Parts: sequence; C-alpha cells; structure tokens
Amino acid sequence: MDFDTSTHKARWIFDQDALAAKREDAQQKAAESLKRSREPTPATEDGAGLPDAKKQRAEAPVSAAEEALLRRYFELKIRQVCEAIPLAPKVQATAAAYFKRFYIQRSCLEHDPSRIMPTCIYLAAKASRRGLARRAEVEEAYIGAEDFCKKLGLDAQTVLRTEVPLLQGLGFDLVVHSPYRALNGLVQRSPALDPPLADAPPESMQRLARSAHKAVAAILHSDAPLLFPPGVLALAALRSGARSAGLPCAQLLEHVARRAAAARADDLERERRQGEDRETIPGGARAPPGRLVVPGGGEGAEGLQRLLGWIGEVDALVVAAMKEEEGLEARATEADRKIKLWRKAAAGGGGGGGPAGGATATAAAAAAAAAAASGDGGEQPPR
Repeated sequence: MDFDTSTHKARWIFDQDALAAKREDAQQKAAESLKRSREPTPATEDGAGLPDAKKQRAEAPVSAAEEALLRRYFELKIRQVCEAIPLAPKVQATAAAYFKRFYIQRSCLEHDPSRIMPTCIYLAAKASRRGLARRAEVEEAYIGAEDFCKKLGLDAQTVLRTEVPLLQGLGFDLVVHSPYRALNGLVQRSPALDPPLADAPPESMQRLARSAHKAVAAILHSDAPLLFPPGVLALAALRSGARSAGLPCAQLLEHVARRAAAARADDLERERRQGEDRETIPGGARAPPGRLVVPGGGEGAEGLQRLLGWIGEVDALVVAAMKEEEGLEARATEADRKIKLWRKAAAGGGGGGGPAGGATATAAAAAAAAAAASGDGGEQPPR
C-alpha cells in the first residue's frame, strides 16, 4: 500500500499545535465524563437545575505534561517488552504507533496505559502477520493471547477485554507505515546516490546501517511519527547513522530534495488537469506530505533547506524525548499516584476501581518479563 494514499497519511499526521490541542481535549473530556458519572446534578421539572455543560469544566488531577510523562513511561515499556520476547522491529514500530494514536483520542484518566500497552503489542503482532508471503512466516509471526500473556505473567483476559476498546480508540484503522522499510531502501541505494558513500569501507557502511536502525528506535518513541511521514523519519535516521559512522550523506539528501521538488510539480500538474483540490492533512497547515514533497515547490538549495529543516525538527524531538527519560520513573510514579487518588475520590472512596485501578500489577508483570529476558533487575513501574 502506498503511503501517499493511505489512512496513515490522511488521519495520523498532525502539526504540533493540533496534536497538543487534541491531547488536551481528550484529557478534559475524560475528566468531565467521570465527573458527570460520579456527581449527577438533580434536575428540576423545568430543567433549571441542569448544569450548563459549557460552564462545567472538570479539573484534571494531572497536567497535560504530567500525563505525557506517564505515556512516555509506557512507550518505553513497549520497546523493552518487544525486545525481551523478542518481536520484530516492525511489530515494535506498529505497537508504538497504536499506543500513540490511541492516546490522541483517549486519556490515561479513563484508560489505564498499563493495559493498553500490552494490548497494543498483541494487536501489532497480529496485524503484522498480514502481507507475509509464506505460510511459515505467518506461523512464525503468530502469537496467541494465551502464549503472549504467559510471557508477561498476565491473565489473557487482560488483553482480550482491552482489545475492542483499543480498536475503537484507533477507529479500527490498523494501517501503519514504519520508517524501517524506507530506511532499508535508502541504505541499499545510498552508495549509488552519494559517490563518497560508494567509496566507504564495508565496515563503515555496516556501522552506518546499525546506527541508523538505532536512531529509528529512538525516533519512534518521540512525537516525530505523528508529525512527519516515514520517509522523513528514515532520512533523519540515515543522517544520524552517517554522522555516527563518520560518513557524509549531503549528496544523498540533495538528490532526495530534487526528486521531492519534481514530485511536487508532477502532483500539481496532475491535479490541475483533473481539477481536484489537493487533500489537506488533518490539523496540518505545515504537515509534510508522504513522498517528501517540498511544500510550495522549491528546487536546489531551497528544497534542500526545507528538507534539512524537517530533519532538524525530528532530531530536536528525539533529543527532547531522551531528556524526559532523566528521572522519568519517579515523575511517572507521581502522575500515576495522582490519577489513582483522583479516581478513588471520584468513586466516593471506594478504592481504585475502573480502568486505572490495576495499573501497578499489569505494568509490574511487563517489567518483570523484560527484566527476566535481559537478565537484570529491570526498572520498576509506577506504583
């Protein structure tokens, strides 16, 4: 399936302002929903006692930034669990995408991320079986709910009961284009597109490829996949890998920029002939298109600078995400505690029931699975 015509591009690429607004809106709706369910207001016969929904703004127990830290904690758990089982990088990339997408539409206040996290991995493993050519590949990729949950020390019902709410939050849209395929193509073709790379020693190119794949893993756990198409992410990873290997890739980037400008011109000409308006990406006044098309045209140096600007934004997002990992456990623990206390109070002191009630046990099991496979004590989950 072509990314340019996919639901991934049409529904799941945003600009930063739109993305932040959607997440804040999801949190507010969750807070107001729980408030209405716990504190019904008696209505008079003429309806005068009914609250004005526009005036009733529930206060969330955590800020948008604190909830982001909790999401970040469990995004890292996805990587740890996938590496511990182990599962293919494609599954990890798909699971991370599902988790991010779900929490654009939903909030941790209502939906416990420790249950959504393993369910995203399970669903990604099932979805990744599609498109495999050989039956042996399908059988190798398949992992049943019982076997999967056994590896994590979970009851299978934890995942099976969460699967439908997860699918609903995703709008039943499971299409994910990861940057790994684009990166592999770039690595294979880079010597032909950039002569200095053709002269590089084989071991240097191998180091470039390894470093670039590590860069993709870091990119997937930032907000970059919700802001840029996989081709841009792959180029950012390739440049990062080239720098780590001490290799140039300027000519490769220039080549991509020229092709981007040509693709933009072809698209505009085709649309002019067909009389169709160019599709607007939701929330994206600045959102880059799928084929690395340079917005507003741009050839030569101008097109290259636009492309480098996007790559620079990806790099900045990765750096910001890595900085969040400093002291993440303690901050995520505090956010988790606030949510549980808030839910307990909203339930009238009746315990931490509901979606957020069992977060510690599920996250602890996932952390234990990762630790067991890696042979160390592992990081403890929010309590």
